[in-house]
Amino acid sequence: MFSWWSKPKGPDFGNPEALTNEERLSRMLHNPKASRTASTSTPVFEHFVIMGFQPTFPLPPLPSSTSTTASTSTAHIEVHTPLEPSLLYQYPQDVTIEIPNLPTFCFPKGVEWRKVNRSTQKEVDLLNILYNQESHLNHLEDQFVFLLTTEDEQVMYGICIYKEEVINNKTIEKWDTLRERVSYIQLIEQSMQGPDIILAKRCYCFLSRFPFFKLHFAVLNNILALEYSGNTSVYKDSRPMSASSDARLQMKTPNKNNKNHEYEQPLDSPPTNSKSRSTLRVVSQIDDSKSGTGAGDVRMRSKSIHTSSPTSSSFLMNIYPSTADDFYDCSNTAENILSRYRKCTVPPPGNTLSFRSAPDLPTIQFKRPTLDEEENVLCEYSLPILFYELSRENFYTLLSCVLLEKKICIYCENLRVLSSVVLSWITLIRPFVYQSIIIPLLPCSLNTMLDSPVPFIIGTPSLPPKSEIPPDVIVVDVEKDKLYWKDIRVLPRLPRFKEFESRFRPIHMDIIRELSPDVRPIPYQSSHTMLRMVEEICLVTQSYFMSLFSDFHKHCIREVTDSNNPITVFLKESYLAQTPKQDQGWLKEFFQTQTFFAYSDKRLRSSDEKERERRNSSVT
Repeated sequence: MFSWWSKPKGPDFGNPEALTNEERLSRMLHNPKASRTASTSTPVFEHFVIMGFQPTFPLPPLPSSTSTTASTSTAHIEVHTPLEPSLLYQYPQDVTIEIPNLPTFCFPKGVEWRKVNRSTQKEVDLLNILYNQESHLNHLEDQFVFLLTTEDEQVMYGICIYKEEVINNKTIEKWDTLRERVSYIQLIEQSMQGPDIILAKRCYCFLSRFPFFKLHFAVLNNILALEYSGNTSVYKDSRPMSASSDARLQMKTPNKNNKNHEYEQPLDSPPTNSKSRSTLRVVSQIDDSKSGTGAGDVRMRSKSIHTSSPTSSSFLMNIYPSTADDFYDCSNTAENILSRYRKCTVPPPGNTLSFRSAPDLPTIQFKRPTLDEEENVLCEYSLPILFYELSRENFYTLLSCVLLEKKICIYCENLRVLSSVVLSWITLIRPFVYQSIIIPLLPCSLNTMLDSPVPFIIGTPSLPPKSEIPPDVIVVDVEKDKLYWKDIRVLPRLPRFKEFESRFRPIHMDIIRELSPDVRPIPYQSSHTMLRMVEEICLVTQSYFMSLFSDFHKHCIREVTDSNNPITVFLKESYLAQTPKQDQGWLKEFFQTQTFFAYSDKRLRSSDEKERERRNSSVT
């Protein structure tokens, strides 16, 4: 026996019994995926890793064709071919990382390194290279996120910060002792004795099952700030300077009003026995409802420790928190911070997590979103950059391609922009859920993934030659705002497109006015106004997609012979018969996707469960 919500008019749409048997078999073969949300008993992060390359000195000679030279008025720099990254450090050290190719996901293009000719550098420029606190804070494009799926089909987020450092042959094993810290500085000094200084980026990365991007970035910045204080606490004047020299190390620390404050330490004057102060720039608050997301100035007290040398007036200065009596018991060491952070209780949705990295650093406040956690986080992280980079027409085209499960390759050398553009589609297609491959950052060594026979959205910082790109792959050049594909077939427009555009266009124009792409830089950090606008955009796209299937139930039949196991079937042909002809082509293609299958399967199962509960309640 079959029941109809509203029997479709028109031609016969198939044998109901055959359709029901097909639906029953489909449900047996396809069980819905479990929720991807990790439980609050899961650690706030699974692993902390440092990636880079661990060279042996001297570095192997490279052919002249593999390097380029950039000359400026103050520097002579050689940039060489990227090297293969490797794992330098992990925490916890006794937990195996079950993620293949992890170093290449942290460095999709390999580790770029460069030589700085010391003889052409002014002393101040040289010290700013060696001890530059703002090397990562001033380059927000070096703070990015990638996404992986584990063997148990759980999502793992990689939250990364690049920081350029002097490279030596020291293996990072432990950060907790003064000996290790002094050893690092001594190796820097050794590298300064030769004509060249080797610089390369290292990747500091949290691997977490929670998309707490703001929280993880804040803790990473605090760790780097504390490490910076330890590294600059040990300084050696490696070149003799006259007593009259007025060279100074200037560390500019912008406050919330973007005004520059300078801390000046004369290079030619020894430290005093009195306690001095150094300024750290760290992320102090990430709860927008309290004090915003800006960086704050944190002042830490320090103690001077003198050493003597027959040839130079070098000194060591160890920075320590005001509440610690002994450096070895210091609570701000990196491994201690990681240990305490990993033990933090993950708050339930809507609650706040508080974490203090060190006694002299402000408490980090993070409020977990109440609903749609991943959607909220990705909306803030990715959408402002997406609309900054892509034109409205290209956005329409890509939105259609994502839903039709085309093979999409997104190209951009800026990793922050690249990951944002790829991840933005997860939230923009709600209530649908993308069912195929999403790789925000594909390592260049894995470009053969473009030959995959299944749909994908892949981001790459380096495109293979055009001849090697399959013809069915749509290439998006983000920096040029252009789409390329070899397939001559016209991509169909979204159904009821004029209705959608009439609602989308005004908000998009407001966003463009706010972003001002022609005059303003990339919006790595978004204002409250911008966040409100992109949330409104998400509501527009979501309501539009929901309206497409608002009468979904009118095109369904239910087999009710077995009251304990009713089976509902969606009649695609019935639905198509009542839609305009110009929309039928797109809908026919969409009905063949896994995205629509998952959407309809969820609705049909939910409907049957409600019917089962209704019948059981009526019996009792």
